[in-house]
Amino acid sequence: MALALVLKERQFNGALLQTGSENEKIKAYLTLQNSETLATELVNILPRHPELKERLLLKAELAGGSAPLRSLKKTITRVTRPKHIWEYRKVGAYFQQIEATLENVASIADSLPPKSLLKTALYGIERVNGLLEVIDDSGGYRFTTQAMLRELHIKALQGLDWPPEQRAAHLLDFALTDPWDQFTGAPRNYIEGLGEEGLVAFYAEVEARLNAIPEQSDDAKSAWTPRHRLVNYLRERAGVAEDWDALIEIEKREATDERDFRRIAELCLRKNDADGAAEWLTKADSLETRGCTEESDLWPDVHAARGDWDPAVDAQRRVFERDPSHAHFCRLSRFAAHTDRANKVLEETKDWLRARAATRGWQGEQSAFTLAQILRDEEDWEGSYEVVAARVTDSSRLLDAARWLAEPAPPHANELYAQVIETMVDKKNKRGYQLAVEVLVEAKSVFDAAGADAFENLVARLRETHKRKISFIARLDKSL
Repeated sequence: MALALVLKERQFNGALLQTGSENEKIKAYLTLQNSETLATELVNILPRHPELKERLLLKAELAGGSAPLRSLKKTITRVTRPKHIWEYRKVGAYFQQIEATLENVASIADSLPPKSLLKTALYGIERVNGLLEVIDDSGGYRFTTQAMLRELHIKALQGLDWPPEQRAAHLLDFALTDPWDQFTGAPRNYIEGLGEEGLVAFYAEVEARLNAIPEQSDDAKSAWTPRHRLVNYLRERAGVAEDWDALIEIEKREATDERDFRRIAELCLRKNDADGAAEWLTKADSLETRGCTEESDLWPDVHAARGDWDPAVDAQRRVFERDPSHAHFCRLSRFAAHTDRANKVLEETKDWLRARAATRGWQGEQSAFTLAQILRDEEDWEGSYEVVAARVTDSSRLLDAARWLAEPAPPHANELYAQVIETMVDKKNKRGYQLAVEVLVEAKSVFDAAGADAFENLVARLRETHKRKISFIARLDKSL
């Protein structure tokens, strides 16, 4: 019976050799070979595949009864030799080689003694940190490598029989001296390695070490000192728990300037303590470290939290006049709605914006655009368009205006779309040409709504006006 099954399988594989797919033919051929032939074939191709050879060697040494710590370090050393590399493409390829090696390590990680795996992970972290001193990785290609090393580190901690306090102290030691963001996510991304008891021990260790550090010097907040990192761990824990009282106590202990005082005031507002917020804002406003006595933007919220709507309106108006954005206007309107001054505030604000829009420079254009947004909210499409057309030149603002006018006022939207397209083409670079074509494609439905030939006429005008810009015309032809 067994012989019959073997013969049947051979006949089946023989048929696949003739009619199967490429993979089926290869698999059928290999199935018909004996183990010695297969092993010889594999060994012969290994020199051309160093990552595969490396993986099989590690597994062979492990099967032979020896923990291959020396081999693991050797293979990590091979792919982490320092090189001065600055080109993005080469940096990416370099880290891909390291990732391939770490995949080999990960493939046998479950079979390694935890102490060997720990030493391997920490050695890899040390080697990569050394690399980053000579490699320009502004592209962030190291992140996958760092994540793989972190997973190996976590797996090692899971396998060790250390008490929670030892795990916590071990992790904190490395986190406090982390030069390249390897441990930035600790302890959150180390919970599996720490365990719940280890997490509690971690924060206990943070507090103990923080209490042991002398009072901070004047420049302690300007660098990533151990104290700074320890305080941030406590901030993060309190923030995740939304424990505003704990956060306030932390900030009080660290506060030295008006930014710190305003941060405390904001936390007071989050716990609905308007009086506490007012106290800290008063302290902040009394300082002149920036050479001015500008009041905080938080005052309107303090007055609103107290239900003092008229002072809230006045304070928000001052905020708005410093930065006349649409968002600040919306807050002003919300506060004014609680008073009998809503209409008066609206008209006064629009008059102020009209006067300021007449001035030159970016402040005038910002005010004009905010005024146009207010008119849009009132569905005064004609007035909104007139303000934009007369005063706005920034292409992103013009595009925004075209989009909000597209449905209620297609002819006006088309004029703005055309202006945006011309602005992009005038940049005379590939990026500008591509953006111009993308805006043109977006605007097609709006032009079609305005008239049967409107879009075709625009395209024809663009082709004629910019016929010498070959790159633009090529993109135009490809997209239409």
